[in-house]
Amino acid sequence: MAEANLNAEMARHLDEHGGRGRSPHERAIEIAEAVLLAVVAVLTAWSGYQAALWDGESARAYATSARERIEAEQLYLRSGQTLAYNAGTFNAWLQATVQEQEDLATVLEGRFTPEYKEAFDAWLELDPLNDPGAPAGPATRTRSSSSRPSSPSRRRSRSRRPSTRGRRAMTSCARR
Repeated sequence: MAEANLNAEMARHLDEHGGRGRSPHERAIEIAEAVLLAVVAVLTAWSGYQAALWDGESARAYATSARERIEAEQLYLRSGQTLAYNAGTFNAWLQATVQEQEDLATVLEGRFTPEYKEAFDAWLELDPLNDPGAPAGPATRTRSSSSRPSSPSRRRSRSRRPSTRGRRAMTSCARR
């Protein structure tokens, strides 16, 4: 209730003195205050706009990072599956070869992935079944590109860059 009385008193005071008798200096100060408040309002709106803009930028960067990380993990998984497939096929080929099942060994040779087949053929040229100094298998001699984890590793590394950009955007937005 005291507030209502205070408001009424202020209204009465303003009505009585209604701005009469102010010096030009006081009026200039009031106008400057009004202009300053308007500038503050515009800058506040601009700040909100920039915050929304940077939030969108950081969200895009995080989404890109997540997508690239998922792609890297898919490549890494596919790489491991390919390596396991080739190793299993190689073991079956080796067993068929040792047991002198030439038809089965030929079928199994045809089932290697193209990259592994290339390494396999190069390995066979070393006469590994008769030379104890030859590598144990094609995978130990050279790594085929399908079983090499470097591509997924590069992808994982690349996926961190947008994530870092997202963190920078959030930090930049917080400073503004």
